[in-house]
Amino acid sequence: MTLTIIGSGNVAWLLAILFKTSGHKINQIYSRNKKTGSALSKITGGKFIDDIQKIDSKSDIYIIAINDDSIAEVVSKLPALNNIVVHTSGTVDLQILKKKFKKAGVVYPLQSITSESVLSDELTFCLEATNNTVLTSLKQLVTSVNCSFVVMNSQKRAKLHLAAVLVNNFTNHLYAQAFSLLKKNRIEFNLLKPLISHTVKRINGNPASFQTGPAVRNDKKTIQQHLMLLKDNKQLADLYKQLTASIYKFHKK
Repeated sequence: MTLTIIGSGNVAWLLAILFKTSGHKINQIYSRNKKTGSALSKITGGKFIDDIQKIDSKSDIYIIAINDDSIAEVVSKLPALNNIVVHTSGTVDLQILKKKFKKAGVVYPLQSITSESVLSDELTFCLEATNNTVLTSLKQLVTSVNCSFVVMNSQKRAKLHLAAVLVNNFTNHLYAQAFSLLKKNRIEFNLLKPLISHTVKRINGNPASFQTGPAVRNDKKTIQQHLMLLKDNKQLADLYKQLTASIYKFHKK
């Protein structure tokens, strides 16, 4: 297929390179950031443009890979396009595209993507489309790069995105807090890696059945000891209290 990539951030880079290396043609790269947009165009062979009105009608699919808050604005400025227009957001409703484009869809990569991300066969896409013809094209695009997919509507996708934030963004913040705590006390964070790995591997079914720790046992002495250790870190102490209370209440049901 011939593709136009709208954006030059982390998601745009990953998808543009993924599709390019799988044999698809990158027609244009549009970005307001000339530096990153030009760099991506050189790697993929797509023509770089920084004027949204210069997006042509030669592509089969136009992929809007920008931050969620900017999608509506970009859509309003896009020229009339008769082929498929999709966005990559986990939270933005398909309706934003559907109002303007008859052939619209969503190609949401369910993965944490940073500038260091590498191509992975574990990448799963959540697909949604205005009709079956568009959906078939999106399925073909995803399967052509050896990735899996699941079809779901905007409401379910938003809830899945929320769950993804809980298991990825929130847990990563806890890792960062633990790293900072250990670093201040000259203890290697690597000591926790086997525990982290074991925690992920043992999840099979409902994670609640594997919950351990002082909160679920209501071990008050240990909890108070931990809070004493955090007496100089109010932010982390408050977070510890909130999570402890949440775990206790959840398992007391």
